[in-house]
Amino acid sequence: MNNTLGENVARYRKQIGLTQEELAEKMNVSGQAVSKWENGLSYPEKVDRRTLTIRVKGGEASKVCVRIPVLLLKRAAENGKLKDLLGEQGDVVDQVMPMILEGAVGELVNVEQGDATVVIAVEDHEG
Repeated sequence: MNNTLGENVARYRKQIGLTQEELAEKMNVSGQAVSKWENGLSYPEKVDRRTLTIRVKGGEASKVCVRIPVLLLKRAAENGKLKDLLGEQGDVVDQVMPMILEGAVGELVNVEQGDATVVIAVEDHEG
């Protein structure tokens, strides 16, 4: 299932326990701006358009895909909620956070776990 960026912002904002106003304050924008992003009504230029993508290929979890906006990922890391957001993959993502924060794009981690492969990448949606 591929969600829009707005759907991901809303879902993960709620998952880490922030209101639209709290997220807006942390990002130095208005609550109305966050609402518009979540509803797909706007997409300000200053917003980081990268997403962290986690894909699991093979095994029982074949083709699982999670996409998380990098800005939300940064906030989760700052609030100590990365593990809550990403489960067991949180530790791996925490190790590559410096690369993500410096603007890395592409495949960052490719890990064999039993009969499955976990791929963690950053995708740039700049046009």
